[in-house]
Amino acid sequence: MELYYDENLAAQILLNEVLKELKLSGKTEEIVKNSNIERILRKLNRIIKRRYSVVKQGVLKKNIFSILRNDYGIQF
Repeated sequence: MELYYDENLAAQILLNEVLKELKLSGKTEEIVKNSNIERILRKLNRIIKRRYSVVKQGVLKKNIFSILRNDYGIQF
């Protein structure tokens, strides 16, 4: 049985998982420096494509960008 999370919560959990895997703290400066944001987005994209249906992929990506913009102040 698959666990169901709200899309915002799922996006936050996924982002935290990637930050932990890449050994990055949640600080904005560390996320932005040395092209870490590109590494984070590539890793997130690979995980999302592997785990989720096409419909959920769009929602999760939108929520992740929203989290990065609102919580970390990163502009795209």
